[in-house]
Amino acid sequence: MQQEVFHFGPFSADVQLRTLARDSSPVAVTPKVFDALMIFLKSSNQVVSREELCAHLWPGQVVTDANVNQHISMLRKALGDGGSGERYLVTLPGRGYQWVVPVSLPHTHETVNVAWRLAALAAGVVLMLGALAYWSQRRSTAQIEFGQRHSLTRLPGSEYQPALTRDGAKVAFIWDQDGANNPAVYVRGPEDDEPRKVSEGRYEHSSPAWSPDGRHLAYIRYEASSLRVVVTPERGGAEREIVQLYRSRYGLNCRHLDWSPDGTKLVVDDKESSSQAFGLFLVDIATGSRTRLTRPPDAIIGDVDPRFSPDGQRVSFVRMADRFRQELWITDLSGGNVKQLTSADRTISGHDWSPDGRRLFFGSNRRREFEVWSANVDTGAVQGTNLSSANPLQLSVGRSGGRMVYSDLQQDLNIWKLDLEAARHGNNGWSRVISSTGEEILPFVSPDGKRLCYRSDRSGEGQLWVSGVDGGRAMQVTRGAIHPVACRWSPDSSKIVFNDALSQRLYVVDAEGGTPQILGGSGVTGGHPMFDAEGQTLLYNAQGSIWRVPVGGTTGTRIVAADGVHQKVFAADGRSLYYTRTRTGTTIWRYDLATKATAQVIDGLLAGYWGAWTPSRDGIYLLAESSQPTGGAAVVFHPLNGAPNKEIARFPGQLPPIGTSSWSLSPDERYLYCVRVDVSHSDLTQVEGVR
Repeated sequence: MQQEVFHFGPFSADVQLRTLARDSSPVAVTPKVFDALMIFLKSSNQVVSREELCAHLWPGQVVTDANVNQHISMLRKALGDGGSGERYLVTLPGRGYQWVVPVSLPHTHETVNVAWRLAALAAGVVLMLGALAYWSQRRSTAQIEFGQRHSLTRLPGSEYQPALTRDGAKVAFIWDQDGANNPAVYVRGPEDDEPRKVSEGRYEHSSPAWSPDGRHLAYIRYEASSLRVVVTPERGGAEREIVQLYRSRYGLNCRHLDWSPDGTKLVVDDKESSSQAFGLFLVDIATGSRTRLTRPPDAIIGDVDPRFSPDGQRVSFVRMADRFRQELWITDLSGGNVKQLTSADRTISGHDWSPDGRRLFFGSNRRREFEVWSANVDTGAVQGTNLSSANPLQLSVGRSGGRMVYSDLQQDLNIWKLDLEAARHGNNGWSRVISSTGEEILPFVSPDGKRLCYRSDRSGEGQLWVSGVDGGRAMQVTRGAIHPVACRWSPDSSKIVFNDALSQRLYVVDAEGGTPQILGGSGVTGGHPMFDAEGQTLLYNAQGSIWRVPVGGTTGTRIVAADGVHQKVFAADGRSLYYTRTRTGTTIWRYDLATKATAQVIDGLLAGYWGAWTPSRDGIYLLAESSQPTGGAAVVFHPLNGAPNKEIARFPGQLPPIGTSSWSLSPDERYLYCVRVDVSHSDLTQVEGVR
């Protein structure tokens, strides 16, 4: 078969290999973006409507405008469209999109023409008819159909955490205006031409929840040293403080509270100490008194995103083991009857009750992309719906009126480095290293200082990639059925060790790629493996402790007994091992390999960011609360000689989600590599016909 490669400008797109290159250098695009590019290349100079684009990319599904816009934006970003005067794809308002540069095939160099497009469209019609027949049959048996949808907000920045009034007439939400102001609570109702700001002051706000009569809002106010739940009239008035919460919700983007249908109480996720997992508490609005509702194991992140049932007799919530493993649970108001509803080990981005209280609608990536699903609260039976997105979906359902509002939550996670010398002299030392249309997380620098290993989903699934420390020469090193978590280098920088997120088996793979090999016997399972300084032994986490197994061995040995272990890094001299314990803990510990003594080094790590730290020869860099009056997060240096901590630089923008940010220091200790959230955009969409 002749290789089919499209050429346009400096780009080439290989149809069989499904790769895009610019001047022979690979350009990262997701599978869906590549499919969109193929549609435009094969329809060169012809107008492609949004409907035609959706029919090819998402057959039989209801697709949001935000989803279409995002994929067009990702394609333009990959091509650098318009960045230096080049223009490949133009938008024709009311009509669609048009490819405007010549496209040629190799050997024949014939421009792709209308006749080719007609043939392609004819084949597409046959495929579409088959898809429609399939989806028609599927809808009649399994899928829940939502009705019409329309845009509710299209504001600069991100709108998220939607909350509908009981009648579905008004929506409250958080608006983050591209970092220009702190995220604040806004309301949009039928009488509002523009959203109205409700929260006041310079503070960051989160988690709006309506009173049953729709006249008041409760939300969380983030202050420099505390978090407070406040209630205020929706049409303006003084804020009344209800209760103070544990000081951190960093990295958790869900709504953290809800208002009971009888109007007397709130349910909120909270904790009483840094070592605890988040649990649910009922809060009396009149007195501020609290009653614990759930107590999950401290080894997990905890119970978050609570919602009262329409009759007020039950509370649903998300039990979060980590960022990638979450399930829906339900409890009665006594906390004595708690049951698990789902068991898919996938992300749950948001949820709410159906108006009749018989089902929970929830956003989840059970089939790679995020979709809205429905779970029967009595049987746990799960059905799909006709609503999907490439991004996490946060949603709210009105108790009457048949309306749902959702946010298509986009977060652009990329790898940055901080020049520590520049930052110490008061200069901006931040620079982006790796950026793609996918999610770039968990970076580690090789011991020789030449390469980075990290986890990326730019190929459509989360796999390990390796690049130069400047982000160039990127290549995928794992693929297929393996689900790698984080990677660590061998001492000679030739191999990478990791664990599979589902099976917890340990693997090693050549840094140049190849087939990963299983390490250890069948009883050697765990997380976050790493080589020792000689490369002869693996250390890994299992059963809340640190274990080791010889490379080529089959039986592990416990070396550090603890109540939970996550990130671990050798000290620069190789004589000690630093580690963190619970997922939301704030302490860093040291284990002396010679004396086997364990000691606490520092308590001050930002809660939930168990990987956002790294040791140097003289101290530890960590993500901590800023000492500035406005609060926030900062890169802090903790000297090991007992000197005071020093704030090196502010950590800009939103913090990345929990579980995505490991820190790594270059061997010369000049650069700190980490994950940051770049400017992202999320909008609200309203859906009718929700029952």
